[in-house]
Amino acid sequence: MNDSEADINNRQVMSPLNYTSPSLTVWRFLHVEVDTMAPCPETGSEKNTVDGHITSIESDANGTVAEKVFLSVNLKTGLDPIDESLNFDTQGLMYGRFGDGGRITIGDTITNGLAGNGFTYVLRFDTWGGINLPALVHKQGQQDINGKVINWQGNIFKLANTTGTLNDVYIGGDFFITGVLMHIEQVDPINNSITVSAPANIPFVMHDDDNDNRSMAISLSEMDIVYPQVYYLPIYDNGGVPNVNNTIPFILNEDYDGGRLDPLAQQDSANNACDGFWIAYVSSAYQGMPTEDADCNQEVVTGGCNWSPNVSNEVVAAGGKAAWIFVESINDALAQGECNNCHLGRVVVHEIGHALGLGELNDDTIMSSKSFLPSGTGFADIHIHLLRSRVHSPPGIIK
Repeated sequence: MNDSEADINNRQVMSPLNYTSPSLTVWRFLHVEVDTMAPCPETGSEKNTVDGHITSIESDANGTVAEKVFLSVNLKTGLDPIDESLNFDTQGLMYGRFGDGGRITIGDTITNGLAGNGFTYVLRFDTWGGINLPALVHKQGQQDINGKVINWQGNIFKLANTTGTLNDVYIGGDFFITGVLMHIEQVDPINNSITVSAPANIPFVMHDDDNDNRSMAISLSEMDIVYPQVYYLPIYDNGGVPNVNNTIPFILNEDYDGGRLDPLAQQDSANNACDGFWIAYVSSAYQGMPTEDADCNQEVVTGGCNWSPNVSNEVVAAGGKAAWIFVESINDALAQGECNNCHLGRVVVHEIGHALGLGELNDDTIMSSKSFLPSGTGFADIHIHLLRSRVHSPPGIIK
């Protein structure tokens, strides 16, 4: 209400940004429950690594470095959820999840800066130095031979030496690749290769360009800038339920139909939701679908979601249930320069807009499908009208 003659401390709306509105208005109090996803685990089904053993190695066209390493895991169908990201096997030079900053540890050796992956291999171009696979040939009484493995098929490993000369005296000796021991059965000095009696399992652990130690907290600062513009006052009181557990279990990626996140929603305030007590539920999450999580720099980035909301740009719609904010995807896209205005807080405003029944627009307002827009970006006129016309609480209840 406008009460400009009253003492400032007794005016009707005690918002830090707007003590009074310019004309007689009705303010909506929007009680906000905020949850935070737990940190990324190092073990278990949701860990942010892929592991197994390597199955073969291919050199570059000139036979100088190891360029491809083949894996025991299918990087599409062997992951949960299945990773539909475009890669070297799907469409031209699409780099896949592990391109643009991924790394692989093979045995005791790390190679950073992978170029990308196909379904069953990772690649690092010869011009980048290839994949590092240190080798050691040892036999008692002989000089050790140091070098790198550049090719491996079956039982035969081809080397590029840095010290020593490979010859028959090393038959019966030991061969190490990235610290993994095998026994030498034959030597081919002409091809600079050795045959082992039985290939050992050479383990690998692979990681994409994500930051597993990133804070999962979300920013609410933009809520306090944008919503008071339409006379909505956010109140961060956990929906009127104090002293509850606001941490939800970690999941690495949402799946393609929204089936993984919504069941995790705490929504401790659900019983308080009614037309006289409006509640918005928002939670951080790590990443959206594997095809939209910015692990591959060429991907479209989804900063948040509100699954199956009842929304409209024409009439007041019921709205959505839970606003999920993909913290890692947004920060990953920002680091890659894909959206210079990426901001967690603006995605929060956008997703809560869906909870309040607003649809997407193809413009430069906060409900634009672009959504990564400058600070203070407000609502379109049609959305202002819909927000001001709303009289019922958003659904806000999943349980």
